[in-house]
Amino acid sequence: MNHYIENIFAYCDRWCKRCPFTAQCIAFVNSEKSTKEELSKQDTENRAFWENVDAALPQAETFIEKTAKKENIDLTVFDDIPKQVKFDLFQRKAVSNDVLKSGRKYEDMVDDWLDKQMENKSIVAVETELGGAYKVNNATLKIGKEELLNGMIDIIVNYQLKLYLKISRAYYSKGISAETDKNANDAEKDANGTVKTLTEMINRSISAWYILFTNMFEGGDNDIYQILLLLTRIKNNLLTDFPGCMDFKRPGLD
Repeated sequence: MNHYIENIFAYCDRWCKRCPFTAQCIAFVNSEKSTKEELSKQDTENRAFWENVDAALPQAETFIEKTAKKENIDLTVFDDIPKQVKFDLFQRKAVSNDVLKSGRKYEDMVDDWLDKQMENKSIVAVETELGGAYKVNNATLKIGKEELLNGMIDIIVNYQLKLYLKISRAYYSKGISAETDKNANDAEKDANGTVKTLTEMINRSISAWYILFTNMFEGGDNDIYQILLLLTRIKNNLLTDFPGCMDFKRPGLD
């Protein structure tokens, strides 16, 4: 019996290392030499990893909403995002470019935060088999937190550049759908499926930042707080611009 989920890779986050469905993804299986048992074990470990990350989201959202309300901060309006009359050709007729530009701003904020932590020796750059990575400096932490926090940094770095690319794809498809009746339904579906995946990636980034915020820094970290606000604004605007996204069912993932 075929145990693969058809097209499960169509709207995934492209992070095979942390995917809990590798044994059911023919695109991954065909590129790997691992046994079925090894893949199943990896999937189980990854499923547990994401369950722990996802469990932090309600606390993170409550913290963001309560703090924003206390400080009279709007979680839908972007700060310091200059308006732009013309869109990049790739974006076609997107309704708003604030989300796109905020995606770029997020990339810069992550880079700035990493640079600052390296200067403070809170994290260090390391070389791995897959290339460069960042790890917490064990000397600055209590025993037992290293694995947790390193996992959160992995999430942040892995999704950092992908968020803007997903935002671009979503608005590109939205633009095609608005331009013509030809392939409009397919374009709308692609936009909604992309934003569904994007929302999950943003939620997990928020959880990762919040876990760092509450475990790595006494009294919190204002730079992380500003990042949390930006990610929340990006998500809220996406949900407004793509009202059908949460109803989209991704093969095998929803």
